[in-house]
Amino acid sequence: MQIIRRSSLVPVPWKNGGGITHEMIRAPATGDPFRWRVSIAQIDASGPFSNFTGYSRKMVLLRGAGLRLRFAAGPERRLHDIGDMTEFDGAAATECELLDGPCTDLNLMVSGRCRGCEPGWSV
Repeated sequence: MQIIRRSSLVPVPWKNGGGITHEMIRAPATGDPFRWRVSIAQIDASGPFSNFTGYSRKMVLLRGAGLRLRFAAGPERRLHDIGDMTEFDGAAATECELLDGPCTDLNLMVSGRCRGCEPGWSV
């Protein structure tokens, strides 16, 4: 088992410039596109999510009073309680509304080209 300390996380600006995510682990370790990535994001303000066409996104609420995700097509989703999770297409136009202040979430993004779910996967 590898312990990843928060102080060692690499800050990465959101593609849309709306915030910062801290990468915990990704494959490959550098470069784009990645096959999969696990990160922690601080959401300080309501606004749009970055477009990640070609990726499936899973998101878990870690801290905060919750948020509402609205999609251009499809039902909205709420993450209200710590541990609430949702999954959505990274290409979906997604608007995030904070319910009562900043939130922190855990993200898993997996490329549609990725086969399997562990380090060492092949594309």
